[in-house]
Amino acid sequence: MVIRHQKKIDDYHESWIQKIAEELIREELDDVTELLRRILKLKLKDFQETVIENGYGQLSTVYFDYIIGVTQSRTSADEYVLTRSIENFKNSDTIGSDKFNKAFEEDFDTLTLRMDKDIDIEDLINHIEDIDNPDIIDVDYSTSDLSKCTVKISGFEGAIHFEIDEIRIVVNKNTSPRILVASFQNVYKVLGSSGYLKLTD
Repeated sequence: MVIRHQKKIDDYHESWIQKIAEELIREELDDVTELLRRILKLKLKDFQETVIENGYGQLSTVYFDYIIGVTQSRTSADEYVLTRSIENFKNSDTIGSDKFNKAFEEDFDTLTLRMDKDIDIEDLINHIEDIDNPDIIDVDYSTSDLSKCTVKISGFEGAIHFEIDEIRIVVNKNTSPRILVASFQNVYKVLGSSGYLKLTD
């Protein structure tokens, strides 16, 4: 009789994946450190803290935090999902700088904006449906959960996901942070030109 270990999607196996991913995270943070030293000319005094624990890694600098996370796939027990993000910008000018975008020119496909005030999702949906022109702008939602919706705009290769407290701009191909910001500005321009000038109460 042969007994095989059956991997499952559960907390135990996720913890196991995160433990063996520690070296992968360490190597990536080391690579990013070297990248930032070479392109952004960061020095030791510009690096504040490095944390690696439980499938999570964070490289903090005086300008922003670079974060990497490893979790078990929700669909395949023997696969993992690796996510990278840049958060907590200390200066809004950083995201538009040439050197910063050269360092991360093809690394990201999502820009997340966390809102100080709640977005009125139902009002946004009603506004887009009143426009009644899906060739320009369209919206998808579920009546069972009106805390979120997805907006699609003509010419934009991606989607914009609105939730009560955040907006996520997702493009179909990895690109630079500056282009992601420009994509959001285009979304806001389209909404503004249609008469919807505010996203928050």
